[in-house]
Amino acid sequence: KGTVVEFVQQRDPMAGRGAVPLDQVRDRLRSFRATGLPLDFEGALSPPPYPRGRELAISNRLNGPTPRATLTLKNRIASQLGAIEAAVALNPDRTIEATRLSGDFIANSPGIAELESALRGRTLDLPSISNAVTGTFGHHDNFFLGAGELSNLVRLIAGVN
Repeated sequence: KGTVVEFVQQRDPMAGRGAVPLDQVRDRLRSFRATGLPLDFEGALSPPPYPRGRELAISNRLNGPTPRATLTLKNRIASQLGAIEAAVALNPDRTIEATRLSGDFIANSPGIAELESALRGRTLDLPSISNAVTGTFGHHDNFFLGAGELSNLVRLIAGVN
């Protein structure tokens, strides 16, 4: 007995990960039905294992630290692709409660989630922000394109008011 997920993924390992157009998935399901095997969607909702950054991205999206309305401190810079904005909410002790980046840049979601997590609890100053940004994007696991040097991203976040 095979599952629909196994059948489709045997034919294309990227199926179910957003890489296969819906019409191709539909055609593969029709092929599966033609085999006469029972339709079993076991495992269809189980996420594949992801690195820690992906887990943070899912956690932040589902259990985000604060609503966007409280992100009152903002800064905006011109970027290589248009503009990038940073919004920050501070705790009463003036440490960062939440951060959101938006605008014209290209970055991997796990990297953004990791940065948002790394900034939480830090003071809003250049050394703290620099450590969080370089710790997140200073290696090959994550990327942030469109701001030029990472120091521009540091100054963007540290310069919110």
